[in-house]
Amino acid sequence: MTITNQLATSNAIRVDGVNFFSSFPGKPNHLLAHRLTLATRRVQTCCYGETSLKPMTHVTMHETETISVSDGVGIVRFLKGKSYLVTGATGFLAKVLIEKLLRASPEIGKIFLLIKANDQESANKRLYDEHLKFCGQDECFIKLYGGPTYIIIMSIYSNSFCFFNSLSNCSTQIISSDLFKLLKQIHGSSYEDFMKSKLIPVLGDIAQENLGFDSEIAAKISDEIDVIISCGGRTTFDDRYDSALSVNALGPGRLLSFAKDCKKLKLFLHYSTAFVTGKKEGKVPETTLSIGENITSDLNIELELKLASEALRMFHGSEENKKLKELGMERAQHYGWENTYTFTKAMGESIIHNQRGDLPVVIIRPSIIESSSKEPFPSWLQGIRMSAPLILAYGKDHIPHLLGDYQSYFDIIPADMVVNATIAAMSKHAKIYQPYMFFQTRFDDRNTRSLLQEMSMEERKMFGFDVRDIDWESYIIKVHLQGIKRVVFGGRSS
Repeated sequence: MTITNQLATSNAIRVDGVNFFSSFPGKPNHLLAHRLTLATRRVQTCCYGETSLKPMTHVTMHETETISVSDGVGIVRFLKGKSYLVTGATGFLAKVLIEKLLRASPEIGKIFLLIKANDQESANKRLYDEHLKFCGQDECFIKLYGGPTYIIIMSIYSNSFCFFNSLSNCSTQIISSDLFKLLKQIHGSSYEDFMKSKLIPVLGDIAQENLGFDSEIAAKISDEIDVIISCGGRTTFDDRYDSALSVNALGPGRLLSFAKDCKKLKLFLHYSTAFVTGKKEGKVPETTLSIGENITSDLNIELELKLASEALRMFHGSEENKKLKELGMERAQHYGWENTYTFTKAMGESIIHNQRGDLPVVIIRPSIIESSSKEPFPSWLQGIRMSAPLILAYGKDHIPHLLGDYQSYFDIIPADMVVNATIAAMSKHAKIYQPYMFFQTRFDDRNTRSLLQEMSMEERKMFGFDVRDIDWESYIIKVHLQGIKRVVFGGRSS
């Protein structure tokens, strides 16, 4: 039996009103997210479930948890000397992950960063010093659970939201990012040499066969890497159907095919989304997604690819882009998903499930990932993304009121919590060889508590991900909003 571990990092905050705390000029008395931060919060979070051959202890109360005094999961020991291939390396979450790996374990091996570019020189520039336009997500979608209200801010670069235009030059460089300032302090004058010895830019593209690698590069990477981290993807919710299918659906399969050629691979880790299960309400048991089991057998990925190809042949110019976007949304809603993004991510998971063979696999399903809560410092945020367009729209009076359902939830998780949970799960499950089958339920986090129990005191300090320890009012006002203000008003986070 193969190994499939799934971890959903999700912390739903109940939206209990319509006013929000704001510290934007001209709105000193308007509080953006006031009810949000004072709202009832779900105790269960960072859901991580498993069924195994050995019994698990169900810990239900925060106060009763104990911290292991043993070696714990052995996270630092696992990280030492390991080499990684990371896709989506210039993205928000991948940067936070790379920083934590380098800071927590400077003795790790190499991190090969798959970077889409025209040539190797361009890939090197994206690693070191290039600023590219329009990075990050160009729209914000916030689903308020439990009620009919949906708030969609489409195209932050459109005329109706023109105040975002000056923010579009987000930085996607890595080494010069202020995210790495702690590493700069630690390594001093040797910082650049250290980073260049660890981070290896690799020209490639998950939308291409064999990831766009030439044979020499493919052989080198397959000989060296221990872990593949699939962090790349297209995140526009109404994306062109052909593009989303190629990257989100087929991309993980291409990466998995490469993984099978890696001589010492210990783990394949894939980032998905907590919303991958579609329009399901109530308590949703999120098992491994598979067509014919928990995805309708009517869905045929090959047929969807043909539909996208036919649309590509039929339409041209601006009409092509419009029709392919419409096709993606139409097909997603036909099969029970809100949008093209979540639909194609679900396809990607099903392909991993069907093709993984004997490879150990961990799937991470975060909800809405927001600014860092603590590490490497509070408030780090890359660009205007996720809830930021909504907050800015309110601050600029483009949205005078935010209407919500009193029983709704706002699912957010700080980026550093996602990264810490990822590293802990990766370190634990890369060394499990028993025939376990894992699953997770979004609202049942008993085995997340179990994983926390297994971690030593030092591990919990270094890799903590218990979201119940967060003071949410402080996080929203003093951390997240400050990160947005820094991007907007003074020096961008990059």
